[in-house]
Amino acid sequence: MVVIGLSVHTAPVEMCEKLAIPEAEWPRAIGEFCSLNHIEEANVLSICNRMEIYVVALSQHDGVKQVTEWMSKTSGIPVPDICEHRFLLYHKDATQHVFEVSAGLDSLVLGEGQILAQVKQVVKAGQGVVGFGLIIVTNFGTCFNIELEISLNVLEFVLFLSNENQQNKNCVGWLYALAV
Repeated sequence: MVVIGLSVHTAPVEMCEKLAIPEAEWPRAIGEFCSLNHIEEANVLSICNRMEIYVVALSQHDGVKQVTEWMSKTSGIPVPDICEHRFLLYHKDATQHVFEVSAGLDSLVLGEGQILAQVKQVVKAGQGVVGFGLIIVTNFGTCFNIELEISLNVLEFVLFLSNENQQNKNCVGWLYALAV
């Protein structure tokens, strides 16, 4: 898996805004990426302050080139400008990145919880779209399992600390309900 992305950490906000793909267009964009010669699977994560394309490519070099050219064509931003501000992540780094994004570790506000809901929406939008394949689904789906496990571990720890305090137990129950 490869990530071709831009975020407010790497590019001006105006560039991110020009590259943004509205949610209603995600399925179309996935289809367009998968119609490119070197792309087998694709996903779009175009949410606040980031635009990332996740692909499984027959040739990583050619896949990155084709996706970058598509980004240029649809946004009107020249390829060299996109290349100057984009980041590329491959294999394990790409998988780790989607986990970090989902956990809010790559957000402007560290630990932002809203991002996981947005990532879930990306997966929901991709369901049934040709090209939203097994490798992409597995990587994004694993985020939810990891997030739930982390939430449950945190809740167990809080429960352990609040064993004597009924008010905290009620709070833990409320937090647990939010996590599941």
